[in-house]
Amino acid sequence: MKIVNFVSTKKITVMDSLEKRDFIHNHLHQVDENLLNEVYEKLHFYINEERMSDKLMDALNKGIESLDQGRGSSHEAVMERMRKKYPKLIK
Repeated sequence: MKIVNFVSTKKITVMDSLEKRDFIHNHLHQVDENLLNEVYEKLHFYINEERMSDKLMDALNKGIESLDQGRGSSHEAVMERMRKKYPKLIK
């Protein structure tokens, strides 16, 4: 672990990956349930690579761009189309 002192009087601790893992492992029992759940969800999301693909990101960006240009449908209109197309799935 290195302690770095920049221009200010505040010292910043810089840890390598192993030190960070050890610190997290050694202190995890001290955090409350909400933080534990948040850390778990983020790690689970990252480890399982549930991140959006480039194709999905492109599609979402195109959709947002379309909405920004005033093109789009209301939630009610979309749901009505879905009810007609999939009457057994959406009520």
